[in-house]
Parts: sequence; C-alpha cells; structure tokens
Amino acid sequence: MSTNTTTLRTFRVSLHENAGDTFTVHFDCAADSTDRAEEQAEAAYPGCEIVLVTDMGDVQPNESLKTTLLKHCYTEKGVTPLSGYRYLAAKHNSTNVGIFVMTGTFGRDEFKAAVAEAKAAGLRTPRMYVYADLCTYTGPAIQFAKLDDLGFPNRS
Repeated sequence: MSTNTTTLRTFRVSLHENAGDTFTVHFDCAADSTDRAEEQAEAAYPGCEIVLVTDMGDVQPNESLKTTLLKHCYTEKGVTPLSGYRYLAAKHNSTNVGIFVMTGTFGRDEFKAAVAEAKAAGLRTPRMYVYADLCTYTGPAIQFAKLDDLGFPNRS
C-alpha cells in the first residue's frame, strides 16, 4: 500500500487565471508547504498569476468515510488505498484512475483539486471516479455516484 504520511494543511491560493486579470480565483488545496500549494494551483490553472497563498491550518480528512466506501464499493484486490490526500482515496488498479471521496458538493474547484492530487500521485488524468453528496461539475471523464444512493447519509 502506498501512503503519504506528511502532515497536510489547507492552503488558499488566490490567483488570476491570466496575468493582469482583475477577477481573483480562490483555489483551496491540501499541501505540506506553500510551494506545494502553489504547484497544485499552477497545475490546475496553467499560466495563472499567483497573488497570495494563505495557510488555513490542518486538514482533517475523513479517512473513515473513505475506508468504508472503498470496502463497500470495491474488492480488496481492485484498488490500492492512498492516504494523506484531501479527496483522493485510492487508485483503481486496472485503470490507474483515481477514486475521490468527499462530503458536500463536487464542483469545478474540487475537480481542479482532484486533478492536481491525481497528478501528484502519478495517476491517469483527468478521468476519475467521484463519490460525493452532490455533483455540479460533470464531463465524460467523471464517473459520479451520490453517497446517499450508496447508503451513506448526507453530511453536508
């Protein structure tokens, strides 16, 4: 089993999608340093202009939910659990695709964070399996399942 034992903190990276923009995007991610947070933001928004990076504190990922969902939905040989990531729970062994679990809504910002986590873990992108309470950002590469439909009550 591959694990990431580094203590992660939540960072908010304020950025302009294009240099000189006046509209600021806030990209939240889990990282072990300001530099890693900037790398994730730059991976999600290529060519962006970083304005500010704010350390928001410790990440408290719900590893129990991730573990329970993996046992409920996959065989032990079918996935390799990954820990230490905000949304990434495991990789699907036959496809090298990330399995992402989160409470709340999976939207555009969460998609970009998930892609950055998948790239950091060396997984195939942007294809992904997503388990969340609600999905407002979809596409042909995202396979989504609602946690409530799988028997996990809404927690958001």
